[in-house]
Amino acid sequence: MQTSIPTLETVSWRRCLMAAAVAFALLSMPAVSQTALAQSDPLNFGNNYFVTGDYVVAGVGLRGLGGSTGYATGTINMPDLYSEPATGVPAGAQVIAAFLYWQTVESSQTTFAGQQGFFRPVYTGGPSTGYAITGTVLGNPNAPVAWSSGGCSGNSQGSKTIRTYRADVRPFLRVDSEGNVLAGNSSLPAQYEVRLADSGSNGGGAPLTLGATLVFIYRVLDLNVPLNSIVIYDGSFAPSNSSSDMTQTIEGFYQAAASPIAKLTHIVGNGQANKYENVYLDGVYLPSLYGVSSPPFPGNYNGSWDNPTWIVNNYGSAVQPGDSDATTMVAPSASNSGCVSWGAVILSTTVKDSDNDGLLDVWEQNHGYCDASLDTACAHNDSDPAWVSLPGADPDKKDIFVQMDYMCRDPNATTCDPTDVASFLPSQTALNKVESAFGGNHGIDLHLITGNAIQQTECTDDPTASPPVVCPVPSQPGVVGWKGGFVFLKNQPLNYPDENSCEQALDGPCMRRFQHGRKDSYHYALFGYALGAPSWSMGV
Repeated sequence: MQTSIPTLETVSWRRCLMAAAVAFALLSMPAVSQTALAQSDPLNFGNNYFVTGDYVVAGVGLRGLGGSTGYATGTINMPDLYSEPATGVPAGAQVIAAFLYWQTVESSQTTFAGQQGFFRPVYTGGPSTGYAITGTVLGNPNAPVAWSSGGCSGNSQGSKTIRTYRADVRPFLRVDSEGNVLAGNSSLPAQYEVRLADSGSNGGGAPLTLGATLVFIYRVLDLNVPLNSIVIYDGSFAPSNSSSDMTQTIEGFYQAAASPIAKLTHIVGNGQANKYENVYLDGVYLPSLYGVSSPPFPGNYNGSWDNPTWIVNNYGSAVQPGDSDATTMVAPSASNSGCVSWGAVILSTTVKDSDNDGLLDVWEQNHGYCDASLDTACAHNDSDPAWVSLPGADPDKKDIFVQMDYMCRDPNATTCDPTDVASFLPSQTALNKVESAFGGNHGIDLHLITGNAIQQTECTDDPTASPPVVCPVPSQPGVVGWKGGFVFLKNQPLNYPDENSCEQALDGPCMRRFQHGRKDSYHYALFGYALGAPSWSMGV
């Protein structure tokens, strides 16, 4: 997944960290994820999450609905009857991620006709026009995948390609007076309007957007809700005439629970009511959700789009206790065989966390784990960039891990003195008291891990930039805006000069100050030496 990182935020009237105030980041979704390693599977690792919650999807078909504006307009309803749970996002749940997936049939190999679009929640008093979105191109940007009305063996209707796009739409969701996202459920349904490129020429023209699916990942703040892992693989793929099966291995959930509750979603375009496939997960057959006479991908939305979700263990022991991976396969039927185009596959399963501290038993037993976005079979030592170390973790006792970074005190120093950590961080006596407070009657092992020394930087005006950069506090070393500047420092690339180079890295993983794989197991703290407060007045 290629989620962008905020640049160093310009500080306005908000409080800011000045290089013994501490900023603390709670464990949630990552700010970024890495590009997956090359693999034989058709889709790439997108992201994984560990939450006391779940995910839901909702879709809309769009093919051929474009008018004179060149955009097809459709409404996504949440909850969606073909998702699980069919009741949508529970009231009070925290939406930690929201993505829109869509596929567009395009005729050019050099332009991306379907990349731009619009998205908005629909409600009284809400935005009257959509927010502009730009999709990240997934998979092979010029994949010549089939989309004909005749399935894999049908006519290709010219030299076309299907591109899959993904956009982060969480910033555009409706919130209540307390800032809680009103995602949509059976008590308070929600609607979302999408406008995406479509020529309106359903008989073979381009661009044609087949459909769109909204994916919500949410957390429920309830100690009785088990820990759940959600893994997303995405890209752009359809079988060929010579190789008609789709087989995808899914990793990144590490250790299924003793009695797993698992579900699976396929997001696909070009499903048809008279073309048939068979869907499996680890050899367990998953029947069509639309009736015994319907295929699993009938083009449920407008005859062109599907996102069915199966509770897979209702049909057999697809995900078994302790499993660390699962394989889904789709094979065309012997007659009237279908051929759909994949955009994403999502798998969730409850995982084994005996002490309910959010850290899987297998992680604590091994004192670490491999970052699934880099290498699921990495060397179990700190020399491997994919290895996430959890020193002293105990599967029978609650553990909390915190990476503590600190800013250099001297803004004129070219390097921080690593032997002078005591002058930046709280005293060891203070840290011991904090650890004792968590221990004591609470029985929690708090692991405070000293991390990186961070040079103070200063913001300077740049009128030549587009748009121009204007600093509210120019030439003030160490001023860090909350929250964007903090996130920038936390995720700053260490082995590439800028964010774009790091995101596009082909010669090795993008290494960040807060190791990507720690998103699932660590909290993050940044220590400075003062808390900045605004000092300003308005002339009369």
